[in-house]
Amino acid sequence: MMKKLKLCSLIMMAAGLSFAVQASSPDEAKNATKRPNVLFVMCDDLANRVGVNGYSHVQTPNIDKFARSALNFHRAVVQYPMCGPSRASMLTGLYCEKVGQDTGEAQMFQYSPGVRIMPQIFRDNGYWTGGLGKISHNPWQDPELEGSWDEFHLFRLKEERKKSGPSKYSMRCPVQNDKKWSERIIYQSHPADDKYYPDAQSAEQAISWMKERKEDGQPFFIACGFLKPHNPYTCPEKYYDMYADSSAAVVHEEVSDWDNRPIHAKNSFFNTYGFKWKENDPERAAGIVRAYHACITYVDAQFGKIMDALDEQGLSDNTIVVFTSDHGYHLGEHFLWAKFSLFDESLRVPTFIRVPGANGNGKTTKSPVGLIDLLPTLQDYCGLDIAHKMQGKSLRPIVDDPSHSVKEYEYSIWGKREPELKGRSLLGERYHFIQWLDNENEVELYDLEKDPGEHVNLARHPEYGAMVKNFLKMVQEKKRSILDL
Repeated sequence: MMKKLKLCSLIMMAAGLSFAVQASSPDEAKNATKRPNVLFVMCDDLANRVGVNGYSHVQTPNIDKFARSALNFHRAVVQYPMCGPSRASMLTGLYCEKVGQDTGEAQMFQYSPGVRIMPQIFRDNGYWTGGLGKISHNPWQDPELEGSWDEFHLFRLKEERKKSGPSKYSMRCPVQNDKKWSERIIYQSHPADDKYYPDAQSAEQAISWMKERKEDGQPFFIACGFLKPHNPYTCPEKYYDMYADSSAAVVHEEVSDWDNRPIHAKNSFFNTYGFKWKENDPERAAGIVRAYHACITYVDAQFGKIMDALDEQGLSDNTIVVFTSDHGYHLGEHFLWAKFSLFDESLRVPTFIRVPGANGNGKTTKSPVGLIDLLPTLQDYCGLDIAHKMQGKSLRPIVDDPSHSVKEYEYSIWGKREPELKGRSLLGERYHFIQWLDNENEVELYDLEKDPGEHVNLARHPEYGAMVKNFLKMVQEKKRSILDL
């Protein structure tokens, strides 16, 4: 079966086609008819830049509308600020050190053989499973996908879009390192219609599946992995036109921002976007921000189509809907660009869960949670049998009552496993603590209530010494507990 799947994947990559795998048995479908459906929507590189969370520079009417009907997890963070490890943790309910994904190169189950991932688990439990786009980090080659999907599609950008006219707003990444992808286009638009872009094709396929599944009565798990706003920032021109002037959204940092924090918190990815360390470049920043926001609004439009169809098909009352992103994104904050940091902008993601009839719908919680908690939550609501023990926690107590909490702090990491992880983070409802290189002197502490931008490092203030010592102890205890499972 694995060889067959890999062959299909190779064909798909070469020809831009989709593939399907064998459906679940009729007996499994019969045994699961009363369970709720699940619609799982995940964006790629979507920062917490959505209107409902107070960001006024981007237009996200459909995400905002949905979020107001769901529970808004205002303190939701990822376990690793990079696509592959973050998704591996989310799909298994295990922390990155345990699942073996604390570097971009590690195979998903190198350290935890026998663990199964979210779509496999749903399929094992009698659900029809449909996958679209990027759910696992490498949907075209991950061997862990075997047995995951009844049907899976990874759509490609259609060349017909070029017939609509020449590209506009184009800019290529500057060549400042030897990474091949540094020469790719950062942003580009065409007057072509949405349908020529992969995320619109995914939305249409999701809608088609919902109509089909309504007819046969088998509960479904549909995961739609939008590829945007990940670069290259390509989307239809009409979305770029909505952000003709993005100057107001550009972040202007003070050089002194780095006076009181460890240099290990820095990364050099700003070079790839053509920026220089501790130098603001408003013109270049405005162009990239414009393109990034355009892609967010493009994704928002596709999400809106799916949610409208869910209502039209009468499926909303029996479908749990999850919307999230694989990690956040820097757009100039602290002079950083892209991900790869433990700052709030890189870790925190817009996360909304709507369970039909739940008391938390329409409310917001600041309880710290992680993407690691999504699988345990779905297990709780859908009655899933999961063979491996998870480290995440069910968020059902919060969904049922947003005044509750299931943990005091959420844990995230950044850096390779050997010889030691670079940084560890504990983010709570009010405080955010970061330790670098297991060094008790290389630490950061921020008061998210008074300093949401994380500019004042309280760890350098003597009056917070006792709090810092307590956090250092908590980090080590968390580290041990993860590896001891």
